[in-house]
Amino acid sequence: MSRYEVTVVGLGYIGLSTALVFAHSGYVVAGYDIDETKLDGIRKGRLPFEEPGLDELLEENLRTGRLVPVSALPESEFYIVAVPTPVTEGNEADLTQVYESVSNIADVAPSNSIIIVESTIPPGTIRKLMSFLESAYSGRAGKPSSAPALAHIPERVLPGRMLEEMTENNRVIGADSKEVADRCRSLYRKTTRGRIELCDSITAESCKLVENSYRDVNIAFANEISMLMSEMEVDFTRVIELANMHPRVNILHPGPGVGGHCIAVDPWFLINLLPSRAKLLRTAREVNDYKSEWCVARIRQIVQENGYQYLAIMGITFKPDVDDLRGSPSTGIAALLSQMSEIEELYVIDPHVNKLPDELARLDNVHLVKCLPGLANLLVVGTVPHREFAPLLASGIFDSEHFYDTGSFVQVLKG
Repeated sequence: MSRYEVTVVGLGYIGLSTALVFAHSGYVVAGYDIDETKLDGIRKGRLPFEEPGLDELLEENLRTGRLVPVSALPESEFYIVAVPTPVTEGNEADLTQVYESVSNIADVAPSNSIIIVESTIPPGTIRKLMSFLESAYSGRAGKPSSAPALAHIPERVLPGRMLEEMTENNRVIGADSKEVADRCRSLYRKTTRGRIELCDSITAESCKLVENSYRDVNIAFANEISMLMSEMEVDFTRVIELANMHPRVNILHPGPGVGGHCIAVDPWFLINLLPSRAKLLRTAREVNDYKSEWCVARIRQIVQENGYQYLAIMGITFKPDVDDLRGSPSTGIAALLSQMSEIEELYVIDPHVNKLPDELARLDNVHLVKCLPGLANLLVVGTVPHREFAPLLASGIFDSEHFYDTGSFVQVLKG
């Protein structure tokens, strides 16, 4: 019998959180990563990112020995792959890390093991991976008689609520054999109080992409309304508030764009399958990307018309109350605005960021500060409504003519 019941491959936001939830549920878990610095920090009880509740879980499961960070893949009954699947510059899915992970697992996996891919993947990927594994196993001495089985169980979590969502959300298990599906259901049953639904692999792959594409389309509608109303000089916040009084209308909060590793990426996995048919999904992506450009243009106009020399950007993470900078539209907005000839200095205030990302750190006139500087000719730009900014509502800063809201910054802070 393998020492480990579960090995999680990739200890990023999803992987480490998954490893901790499985360990907390009673499994003996190996957490594998190629980053020795990250592994060393985890062994010492340091989370490589902010996430409520996980510090305590890490301490507990290191102490009990249910989580063991490892730099070499061990034998295990189940392997959970949680590596990034970004898009290329041409918006194609980059599955390099998934294939490398599956190939490396195959070198050590014992008979009857199952590889579960939680990473988001295009429809049909699991079946391609099965063919890839069968070819890799063919004629290889010293290997079990059959390749490991494969399943897709897409992650469904929201940064800032990882623990609650992993233990409460419904799960979809995509497997192309009943035996594999049943074994995966038994594995996950201990980790979640939500429903577990079984389907084939391509249905599970499609489900995750449809979920995030749906969210992207809804955000695009809100962002488009915010731009239309603003150009008509109508208060879009009030329009959305009143429209949402209708019992069948629920318009989301607009923002400066869409970021993160899911909603801004996953729709492309569907769009690229049938580019000529995915017109709505493509348009939603274009609208959400354009919202950032539109905000930059509006702020430039305000700066030039009012003689501002300084800018303060309130928040650069991709969403409120997390430290995740991946794909953040606010970071790109800050970088573009800092290059305006009129702007002498640009200040970033973000309580969740300890150092500027490379995109901003290399700019001499961009500074990370803890509070708003008391400068004349300063325009404050609301981008990410972290809850730590709420006490500033009483100061009147966000009600002054020297404040620009890129979306629903003030409305979200007011609750």
